[in-house]
Amino acid sequence: TGITISPHVDEINERLQINGVPLDEKTFCAAMTEFARLLKDSPVKTSWFETMMAFAYWYFAQTNVEYAVIEVGLGGLKDATNVIERQDKVGIITDIGLDHTAILGASLAEIAKQKIGIVHPGNTVFTYSQSPEIIKAYYHYCNQQGATLRIVDEVESNEQGIAEYQQRNFHLAYQMYRYLARTDNLKFFTREEQVQISKVHIPGRMDVSKIGQKTIIMDGAHNYQKMSTFISSFKSLYPNTRPVVLLAFKEGREYQELLPMLKDLTDHIIATEFSAKQDIP
Repeated sequence: TGITISPHVDEINERLQINGVPLDEKTFCAAMTEFARLLKDSPVKTSWFETMMAFAYWYFAQTNVEYAVIEVGLGGLKDATNVIERQDKVGIITDIGLDHTAILGASLAEIAKQKIGIVHPGNTVFTYSQSPEIIKAYYHYCNQQGATLRIVDEVESNEQGIAEYQQRNFHLAYQMYRYLARTDNLKFFTREEQVQISKVHIPGRMDVSKIGQKTIIMDGAHNYQKMSTFISSFKSLYPNTRPVVLLAFKEGREYQELLPMLKDLTDHIIATEFSAKQDIP
């Protein structure tokens, strides 16, 4: 199983993994060198993100992976990842909110049309039931494409030590896996195995570190939806705790909407800034 994610958190080779393990630096650099030679002779001029996506697809083809897990970069319909048109492609769309509105659209319906754009004829896509305008857009597009939309039932989960949104996302992903297990004759997991899988560490999301006697929690929440789920999960995991919050947003984020949400979480906010750009090579 190959997987490509974006952005990477610590090192660029996180963007290219086999069986959940990033390529080691020597292998990554050797493969990129070979791919760069091919790209040099191409008449198509690619952006940095497009280059990394093409590199991942090329490497997966070279190594004959049986499955490829592709994380969409932005939206779906016009994203650089959306060149896979195989009928057996399976999609997952998590809960959506207002984000990247200057590119994806100013309403949930417009954003939903971009998200569902990953679907091609014959595909199957999994999602939770959401607001009527979102589901309407999903059904309309799937009908146009001759694709199947599967609405996953909500499940109450109270696994200790796992953020609420991670439990929710795990359940959605696991329902997709059960579909693959039936169609491809894969292994079904025991309840104990499911719990272990659901606790997988996700860098940058409720990422807990210990520094001396202090507990540091890092999270990339940057819109209303993500901040809301972060605060809810924090309160569930750390009841009666009012942390000091170190806060910085990328330029263009609508922080005016997010700051009031933190009043119920903290008495002390340290506002700072950073100058790094997204997807630094």
